Amino acid sequence: IVECLRMIEAGRAFLYDEFASLSLKYTPSRANFILVDVGRNAVDVYQRLLREWIGQGMRKDLRTR
Repeated sequence: IVECLRMIEAGRAFLYDEFASLSLKYTPSRANFILVDVGRNAVDVYQRLLREWIGQGMRKDLRTR
């Protein structure tokens, strides 16, 4: 469990660093999601991600709520 938590924290820190490098605002989270202000219509961004990820065979990696 300790190793799993370490990996989760490392992944979260990586994402926070990436968001900062892209000048994206985000809400730090302890949950299983991070709220990110993508600076445009989120539905459009989501649709583009769906097209690009599914087109690259990554369908199983998408998660929606």
